[in-house]
Amino acid sequence: MHTFASLCLKLPGWEFGDLRKRKHGRGASYEFLSPNYSKRKSISRRLFPVWTVLAVSLLLGCLAFLLYILIPGGLRPGLGRGDMTVCLEENRLALTWPQPIHADASRLYRYDLEKGEYVLYGEFEGNSTVMEGVRQNEEILLKLQAVRYTVNGMGQPCERTSRKKSIAVRPVLLERPNVQEELDLQEMALTVNWDSGTGNLYEVFCLDENNDWKSVRATGKDSIRLNLGGEIAMPKQEQPVSLAVRTMRRGKGCVYYSVLSEVLVVEWDDLAGTELALQSEEIGDRLYRLTWEETGGDTYEVQQWSAKEQEWEVKKVLDWTQERVYDTERLPSGAQVRFRVVAYRKADREGPEDFTAEPETLSFYTGISPLYCTVWPIVDLELLDNAGSGSFLAKIPAGEALCVLGEEEGSFQVRYRGMDGYVDSRYCMINLPEYLGDMCEYEIANSYSSIFRVHGYDIPGITGTVVKGYQNIRLGNDDFIVPYLYPCSQLLLQAAKDVAQDGYRLRIYDAFRPNEATRFLYNKMSTLLDQTVPGEGGALPTFGQVMMNNRYHLSSFLAATVSSHNRGIALDLTLVEADSGEEVAMQSQMHDLSWYSCLSENNEKADLLALYMKRLGFNGLESEWWHFQDDATRQAIGLNTYLTQGVAITGWKKDDTGWRYRLADGSYHQNTTVTIDGETCTFDEDGYVRD
Repeated sequence: MHTFASLCLKLPGWEFGDLRKRKHGRGASYEFLSPNYSKRKSISRRLFPVWTVLAVSLLLGCLAFLLYILIPGGLRPGLGRGDMTVCLEENRLALTWPQPIHADASRLYRYDLEKGEYVLYGEFEGNSTVMEGVRQNEEILLKLQAVRYTVNGMGQPCERTSRKKSIAVRPVLLERPNVQEELDLQEMALTVNWDSGTGNLYEVFCLDENNDWKSVRATGKDSIRLNLGGEIAMPKQEQPVSLAVRTMRRGKGCVYYSVLSEVLVVEWDDLAGTELALQSEEIGDRLYRLTWEETGGDTYEVQQWSAKEQEWEVKKVLDWTQERVYDTERLPSGAQVRFRVVAYRKADREGPEDFTAEPETLSFYTGISPLYCTVWPIVDLELLDNAGSGSFLAKIPAGEALCVLGEEEGSFQVRYRGMDGYVDSRYCMINLPEYLGDMCEYEIANSYSSIFRVHGYDIPGITGTVVKGYQNIRLGNDDFIVPYLYPCSQLLLQAAKDVAQDGYRLRIYDAFRPNEATRFLYNKMSTLLDQTVPGEGGALPTFGQVMMNNRYHLSSFLAATVSSHNRGIALDLTLVEADSGEEVAMQSQMHDLSWYSCLSENNEKADLLALYMKRLGFNGLESEWWHFQDDATRQAIGLNTYLTQGVAITGWKKDDTGWRYRLADGSYHQNTTVTIDGETCTFDEDGYVRD
């Protein structure tokens, strides 16, 4: 066999390759291997990964194509913020829900007891419906869903739906308010009163120019005062003012209402007797023009009330030959101002006996504007030469005090080291006393005598001290700087307006809190938890026992590392009676670090405060009735950083007169020459830079 094989391998024209011996059960056999065998095997091994990639790619392509066909296009619809409103009248139940977002219709499902499942009640292009045959206190289980009609990648019609929101409704028949009105011609204000009924809140409506009822605001009181020409329009001869009130009660996921009260109508003729008819018109950014009617007098005196001096100050005197117009200087943002015009028969203006008409007073809040307000970047910001997008000028470090020279396309115009440019306003904290002015009150106790306590017990090293990072918050004139993220301040403004119209004000105890303060408070308190509270006698509890009640942790009351305050999006605030200035009684004192401050312990006024804030989108904390934060803004702008150190007001400050340099205590350089940022500046007696 070997000889034959060897011979065959050498035969001319034959190429059997190598002879390989194979063993098997019966013996052995031989086979010839092609000379290209090993080469083909090598090529096959190299081609294997290529075929795999091609197969996987084909599979993914098919999958993508199927998804392209099956998945609807367009934005996914969603349910708007807010609660469903419920109004029961006899056996008819009116339902209204928030307007869906990116949706064509709303679907309402009702639970069917016989079928034991939710069935479609109806699909509505609007956001309301009426159910017939509903009994009082009958539990109705509903699910709400938004739907959007669209097409898929192949152009075939299909739909996208939101998640279903479950709502349990138990209709109650609330009493219809009995309303009366009082008209104050001197202040041009309308007070609406009603009897307290079965609800704990009330909503006031006004008929607009389209003859539709428009909500003015909700209140927890049994009266409301409205300024004519302000929150509601001034009556006209052809269009009176119509108002109505309904009772409301908040439930879980819904708000119950009564039917509207009888309509109150204020006619143009009801305003007869306002001889001077003093009016104001905004003619510029916080610039106003006052006008009034002729009363046959020889001289008119325009006066402005000085809260500091508690007296009327004469601003301008006009004789009968001059136009009855007075243009104010630029007024502070959000300031409550009072002007009046006094008409005299004689030029010497002897006194009230010489009046030709009763002095007319006009009170209003000035417009809200960031112009000339102080801001601090919460992150390092680029200074650009144009608003929105422009060439890079400089990098402004976080915490630098800047003065707003203008606002344009979401940007603040500022000056930094002699360069004028623009920064992104979304990442700036604005000084609330300069921006919202008298709309709120400010009591930043951490800057002079902290009121942090554990249910009445002073905390050693914290209570009564200046908290670390707050050294520059209180100014020399006992005012405060209160930094708060600019986008969040828009919601706070609306909250301030709501509570003011109900006879309250918001008193803010904290806004931006530096991270060094957060860590200081937590670390200090953590060392005191096992220490007994101050007192006499034995078996006194520890700070930890009083604080936690065996249900909470220190982190429930104090952030261990980073707080929402550090990002400038959180507020600690309460309600104050506007007339008396007294704080509304809550279930605990402000900054009481204990379980007594938890929302589960809320009294009626704490719930009212939460209603004002949460209806605008603020979120709260379970352990603090006073804390509210704007998480939606933080998510919208992607704010993930915070400031470690405290801020100061030190920096350049401008007004209509010129530039001044403000120091940390709020005072200005005066009658001096100093070097600032490498430049020599001379200041006059009023603190303005000399040319």
